Amino acid sequence: MIGPKIQKHDTVFRTLILARTKLESTLRHLARGDNITSLEYAFKIPKNTIQTFPTQVLTAIYEVLNSI
Repeated sequence: MIGPKIQKHDTVFRTLILARTKLESTLRHLARGDNITSLEYAFKIPKNTIQTFPTQVLTAIYEVLNSI
């Protein structure tokens, strides 16, 4: 349900990061308390990109649950 809200498209400048990866990294951060640096190495995604995932994912979850 939140996949379409957090999924973006490939461009010339960047490759697609799957919605599943964004959700997994956010849940790992919340559940285990992993810091951004450990998530960066685990998912092989740059720090400045991965630190935006929790805000995107949690906002999408809120929007979906609020509409139900």
